[in-house]
Amino acid sequence: MMIRVHLCRLTIACCLALLLFAAGCGRDNPDALVASAKEFIAKGDFNASIIQLKNVLQKNPKNAEARYLLGLSLLKNGDVTSAEIELNKAVGFGLTSDELQIALARAALERGGDADKVVTQFGSKQLSQPTMQAELRAIVGMAQLTQNRQKEARNAFTEALALDPANVTAILGMARFAVSEQDLAKALSLVDTALGSSPSSVEALSFKADLLAAEGQIEPTEKAYRDVIRVAPKQVAPRLSLIAHLVKHGSLDKASGEVDALAKIAPKDPRTSYAKALVFVGQKKFSEARDPILQVLKVAPNHVPSLMLAGMVAFETGAYPEAESYLRQVIDKAPGAILARRLLVATHLRLGQSSRALTEIQELLEKNSADPDIVALAGEVYLASGDIATAARYYEQAKSLVPRNSVVQTRLAVIRWATGDSDRAIKELESASASNPNEYQADLALIAGYLRQRQADKALDALKILEKKQPDNPLTYNLRGLSLVLKDDFSGARSSFERALQLQPTYMPAIANLSNLDLREKNTDAAKKRYEAVLKKEPNNEQALFGLAVLMRVTGADPQAIEKLLKQSVASNPSSPTARATLTNFYMRGRDFTSALAAAQDAQGALPNNPAIVEALGMAQVAAGETRQAISTFARLAGMRPDSAQPLVRQATAYMAANQPEDAIRSLRKALSLRADLPLVQRDIAAIYVAIGRHEEAVREARAMQAQHPKEPFGYVLEGDIYAAQKKWDTAERVYRDTLKKFDLPLLVVRAHAVIEAAGKHSEADAMAENWINAHPKDAIVLSYLGDRDLAAKRYDRAAKRYRIGLERKPDDPVFLNNLAWVVNELKQPGAIDYAERANELAPENPAIMDTLGWLLVEHGQTERGLELLGRASELAPDAYEIRLHLAKALIKAGNKGTARKELEVLAKLDSRLPIQQEATALLSGL
Repeated sequence: MMIRVHLCRLTIACCLALLLFAAGCGRDNPDALVASAKEFIAKGDFNASIIQLKNVLQKNPKNAEARYLLGLSLLKNGDVTSAEIELNKAVGFGLTSDELQIALARAALERGGDADKVVTQFGSKQLSQPTMQAELRAIVGMAQLTQNRQKEARNAFTEALALDPANVTAILGMARFAVSEQDLAKALSLVDTALGSSPSSVEALSFKADLLAAEGQIEPTEKAYRDVIRVAPKQVAPRLSLIAHLVKHGSLDKASGEVDALAKIAPKDPRTSYAKALVFVGQKKFSEARDPILQVLKVAPNHVPSLMLAGMVAFETGAYPEAESYLRQVIDKAPGAILARRLLVATHLRLGQSSRALTEIQELLEKNSADPDIVALAGEVYLASGDIATAARYYEQAKSLVPRNSVVQTRLAVIRWATGDSDRAIKELESASASNPNEYQADLALIAGYLRQRQADKALDALKILEKKQPDNPLTYNLRGLSLVLKDDFSGARSSFERALQLQPTYMPAIANLSNLDLREKNTDAAKKRYEAVLKKEPNNEQALFGLAVLMRVTGADPQAIEKLLKQSVASNPSSPTARATLTNFYMRGRDFTSALAAAQDAQGALPNNPAIVEALGMAQVAAGETRQAISTFARLAGMRPDSAQPLVRQATAYMAANQPEDAIRSLRKALSLRADLPLVQRDIAAIYVAIGRHEEAVREARAMQAQHPKEPFGYVLEGDIYAAQKKWDTAERVYRDTLKKFDLPLLVVRAHAVIEAAGKHSEADAMAENWINAHPKDAIVLSYLGDRDLAAKRYDRAAKRYRIGLERKPDDPVFLNNLAWVVNELKQPGAIDYAERANELAPENPAIMDTLGWLLVEHGQTERGLELLGRASELAPDAYEIRLHLAKALIKAGNKGTARKELEVLAKLDSRLPIQQEATALLSGL
C-alpha cells in the first residue's frame, strides 16, 4: 500500500510536470497560438484573440496570417483604424486571400468617409469563391447607399443575392431600402429572412433590435439586444446599444448593471467609459459623469455623442464656457443636432449672452415652430432680453401646444409676477402645483417668489405642499431653513439644514448654509469641520474643496495651506477643468503670474483639447508678459473653434499687449468676417484707432456700423463716444441728441447728460434727464445713473431719493436694493442690512452685491459672516480691487493681520495714482 501511494504521487508529479511543459510549449508555439486565436474568434472573444495574436507577432512580426487575424479581431472589436493597419501589413507580407479582401473592404466601409475608396478599390474586384464575391458586392452596395447612389446599390445587392441567396449583408441592404421607404414591417421580414439563414448573425440581430427600437417597442427591443449579447457576449457594441436603450427609457438600475458587466469584459475600452457617463447623466449625477466622458474625449476628441454628453455635463455643473465649446463642436460636425442647438441657446442665456441666444433661437424657430420645447425656450430668451410681451406670447403658444406642461405654466406665472401681477401669478402657480402632483417646479417657483419678497410665513405655508411631494428631497429642507433664517429663527433653520444632511450627508447647499450659521455664531472651527467631514467621505468632492478653500481664506489661513488644498483638488480631479482653472485663478488673484502660467501649462498638458483650458493659458501668458506665446495660443484656440470670433478677439488683446495695434485690428476684422453681427468688435477696432490717435479712421468705423445696421443705435453711440474721447463735448452732444431722436433709449440720455455736464452745463444736463424721467414712468436706467452719480459725489440724500423711486418702478431690482443699502448705511438710517439681504437673495452670486452685504455685516459687528461673503466675492471677482480692500479691512478688524497684509501687498502694487492703492499703502504702514 505504501509503495503504491508513493507511485501515485510520483505519477501525479510527472503528469503535472508534463502538463506544465506542454502548456509552456503551447505558449511559445506560434501555430498553437494562432489555432487558439481562431477558437477565440469563433467564440466572439476578440479581446482574447488579440492577446494571442500579439504574442505570435512579438516572435514573428512578418506572420501574414497572424496579421490578418489580428486585423479581423480588431475590426470585430470596433477598432477600425488599428484593424486597417494590420490588414494592410498582411497584404504587404504577401497574403492575398478572399477573406483578407473582404476584411479590407469592410474596414474601409466602417471607418466612415471612405465610401469612395470601397467603390473605387473593390467595385470591380473579382474573388475566387462565389460566396466571397457575393459578400464583396454587398459591401460595395452598402458603400453606394452611403453615397445616396440608390440605383447602383440596389443592383449590387441583387447581384450578391444571385450569387448567394443567403448573403446576410445583401438582405440587410434590401431591408435598409424598406426602411427608407418607411415600410418597417417589410424591413423586419427581411431581417427575419437573414436570421433564418444565419441565426447567429450579430449584424442581423442588431439591425432587428434597432428596427424594434424605431417602432417604439420597448420590451421587445430590450429582448432583441439581449439576443445579440447572448450570441456575442464579449462584444462591446451590442451591450452599449442595450445600455443606451435602457437609459432612454428610464431603466437606470438595469443599465447600471450592464455597465458593470461591460467593465468586466472591456475595462479599458473608451466605450465603457462612455457607457458609464451615459448612465450617470441618466441618473442626473453630472459631476460623476465628467471624468469618464473626458477620458473618452482624450482618445476620440471628435466623437459627436461624447461631445454632446460633455456639453450636457458642463452645462448641468455650471461650467458654461466649456458647455459652449463642446456644443459648438457638436453643431459643427452635426448641423442638424437640435438638442445641441437648444442647449447652446440655454448656455448663452446662462452666460448672459442674450443677443446671441436671440439670434440662434430665431434660427431654430424657422424650422421648428411647432416644437413646444423650442417655443418655450424662445420665451426664456425673450424674457432674458427684456421683451416680456414677446416672452409671454411664446409661453402662451407653448402652453397651447402642451396644455398640461407644468414648466410652461410655471414660467408664465413667473412672467406675471415680474410684471407686477403677483395675485394672478400666485393663483397660476398654485393651480400648476395642484394639477401636477408628481411635479414640483411650480412649488419651487412659488416658494422662491415668497422668499424674494421676504414673506417667510407664506413661503413656509407653500413648503408644506412641497414636503408632501418631496419628503425625501434635501432641497425641501434647505428651503425651509432659508425661510426660517428670514424669521431670525436660527435654531429652527439649523434643524432644517441638518435634516437635509440626514437625507444626503454631502448635500453642499445645506453644508454651506450651516457653515454660514456657524460663522454667524463666530464658530469658525465648526464651519471648517463641516467641509472636512464631507472630504473624509468624499476626498475628491470639488465643491467641498472649494468651499473649504474660501473659508480658509476669509478666516485668515496661510495662503500656502489654501494653495495646498487647491493642488489637492487638481490631484484628486486631474480631468476637471474647474479644479485646474481655480488653481490658476488663485495665482492670478495673488498676481503671481509665474505660478499662474505654470498651472495653466500643466492644465493644458492634462487637457490639451479643452478650449477653455487653452483660453486660460493664453490669458495667463498675457498676464505674465509672454505675449508672443499668447498670440500663438489664441491662434491655436481659433483653430479649435473655427466658427467662433472669441479666440480672435482674445488674440487681438494679446497683440495690443505686444504693442502691435495693426495686427490687433487684423485679428478683429477676421472675427467680424465670422460674425458680422458683433458691434462690440467694431467698437474695439474704433477704440484701437482712438488709442493710437487715428480718430478719423475711428469715426469711419462708426459710420460703417451705421450703414450696416441703420436700425440699431450702436454705430451712432460709438461716433458720439469717439468725439467724447477727444473731449469734443459739443460735437458729442450733438451726435447723442440726434441719435436720441431716432432711438428713444435711456443709454443715450446717460451719454448726453455726461458730455453736457463735462462741458460745464450742469443745470441743462439735469433738466434733460428730469424731462426724460418724467416722460418715461417705467424706465429706471436713468434714475440708476443719476443715483450712482450722486453716490459717487457723496450726495447721499439725493442718491437715496433716486434709488427709492427706482425701486417703486422695479421693486425686485437687486442693483437698486444694493445701492440703497449702501446709501442708507452712510446716512446712518435703519434698514441697510435688510436691503442688502434682499439684493443678495435676488442675485446670490453677484460679487458686488456680496461685497456690500459683507461689508455692512462687518460694520455692524457680524464679522465672521461678513468675512465669508467678502471672501466669496473676492474669489468670484479677483480683479475687483475695492472688494479686496474691504476684505483686508475686515481681516484687520477680525485680528487676522497676517492675511490682511498679503491682500494689501497685492493692492499696494497697483498704480500709485489710484485711491485704492493709496489707502492700501496707508493701511500697510499701520500694521
